[in-house]
Amino acid sequence: MVWNPSLVWQVEAGIRYNHFTSDETFNDFEPRFSLKYRLDEGSSFKLAVGRFYQYLNRVPRSFLSAIWSTSDKYNKPSMSDHLIFGYHKIVGQDIAIEAEVYYKTYKNLQLLNNNLAAEIKSERFENGKPIYSTTESLYNRGDGDSYGFELLVRKEMGTISGWLSYSYSNTENKFDRINGQKSFSPRHDRSHTVNAVANINLTSLFGGDQSGNLVAGESQWVSGLNFIYATGQPLTTPGSAYFANTVPDWQGVPGVPDNHPGYQLYPGSINGTRLPAYTRLDFSLGYEKNYGSWKLGVTLQIYNIGNRKNIWFVNYKQEQVGDSMVQTVEEVNMLPILPSLGFTITF
Repeated sequence: MVWNPSLVWQVEAGIRYNHFTSDETFNDFEPRFSLKYRLDEGSSFKLAVGRFYQYLNRVPRSFLSAIWSTSDKYNKPSMSDHLIFGYHKIVGQDIAIEAEVYYKTYKNLQLLNNNLAAEIKSERFENGKPIYSTTESLYNRGDGDSYGFELLVRKEMGTISGWLSYSYSNTENKFDRINGQKSFSPRHDRSHTVNAVANINLTSLFGGDQSGNLVAGESQWVSGLNFIYATGQPLTTPGSAYFANTVPDWQGVPGVPDNHPGYQLYPGSINGTRLPAYTRLDFSLGYEKNYGSWKLGVTLQIYNIGNRKNIWFVNYKQEQVGDSMVQTVEEVNMLPILPSLGFTITF
């Protein structure tokens, strides 16, 4: 529903009904409301609130893609309430500025239970392997909230177009049976993020008369840059180490290697450390030609052109040296510089 009580006010309201059935039926309503006030022809304020539900829960895996489970009698749907206040302004003919502050709450978040091997119950065994038919004890339930600020400057037309954005965010979650129910930052939290995208029409830049919309017989060269900076993700580092073994005098025991398997790491504060900042620059160069009845495009893309070694995660390794355990940290990096060549034909 849209209502315009005056020339400067606009009200939008609506409600969405969700019906979801697994081994339990969920009936939920998602109300939405927004209020817009127009200051002048090029600027306005907007206030928006809404409720949202999610009926899928993620089960992460180390290297393969994650799998998902649905909400059921053991795991209720996740719910989030959003409150957003924004400002929008048009500067000149083609520059838009958008700014938003937001606050969001989360209820019934689901985090994979690291102790599930000891707590989850199998229904039966087939060929000596346990068969699980429920998600009981698969997750730990939690709540959370986040707040932040976002700023976007966008230029959509001209020889050089693109956008620049900055965001600040803070997210805290609190889960049952984890960290003494004290809040901590989730793995995906990034305090500061900067994105910059520039699209350059090289033909126009160096004197050609190109608008970007090619007619038959015309061609153009275009280039693009994409820069990303983000605060490093949170990481749980070891707080201490200990030996766990039921066999005394383990050294020299047949079948027990020297790097004693009972050497264990005890985690420190959950996500109390952050990885180094993530930084990446991508480059692209493309050629476009209009042949009348069809168009040809060739694009060279170079991902991470600076070959930045962004850290994905770290492994801890230990080796016995004399009577001491020496621990080393192995950094596992994300993708290095990666060029690709693509062709597009449009009829």
